[in-house]
Amino acid sequence: LQRVSAAPNVAADAPLELQMARDKWVRAEKAMSDKDYDLARRLSTEAAVDARLAETKADAAGNAKALAQVQDSIRALQEEINRRSPR
Repeated sequence: LQRVSAAPNVAADAPLELQMARDKWVRAEKAMSDKDYDLARRLSTEAAVDARLAETKADAAGNAKALAQVQDSIRALQEEINRRSPR
């Protein structure tokens, strides 16, 4: 959770998932202090899964942006080729 929280793209691209992970982590810590170890284990596992989901969603958003840039470059090159080719 700390590693994922430190990544700026995660906070920007998956804020809800990151907040869910943080909330579950806080609840897991409370369960630990209350000696409810089963609940603490379940919540900490869910927090880890939510953090991975946030990271994956942010990665997907970054990949989508990169793909859009590549597609724009291809489109620009195709337009340049079309302008330069004899008709």
